[in-house]
Amino acid sequence: MVFKSLIIENILADCHCTVPDWSDRPVKEGDTISIKITYDNHTLGLFEQTASVYIKGTKQVPLLIMRGTVVED
Repeated sequence: MVFKSLIIENILADCHCTVPDWSDRPVKEGDTISIKITYDNHTLGLFEQTASVYIKGTKQVPLLIMRGTVVED
């Protein structure tokens, strides 16, 4: 399937502690966008959170994976 532009309809995180933020503008070929994902940590140590990206016109759902380590300040 060829798209003239790509539109992100929704991004759903796997828990309430992970909040995605993105632009609703269409992405044309050659364009780049940023998807910001904020993780509100409650415990120290390693974490892994995921977010599913729903794109208009396709049943494919890319998965974003965020991994990191929460340390004390």
